[in-house]
Amino acid sequence: SHVPENKAVVKAFEHDNGNVAILVAGFSAKDTRRATVALASGRLADVNSDEAHVSGTSLSDIRVNAV
Repeated sequence: SHVPENKAVVKAFEHDNGNVAILVAGFSAKDTRRATVALASGRLADVNSDEAHVSGTSLSDIRVNAV
């Protein structure tokens, strides 16, 4: 999966045994950090998708979009 410039990808993978793995990968370290803040703060709870893009300009300016 390609990580777009200035964004991060957060994707959930459900395994056959019911366990879920979550991938958090940013284009840069700052993008990855922004995505981990979004995940930890519950900002991804309203995304009705197993994949989302996270973007923004700081750790307080965070936008989350379903893919």
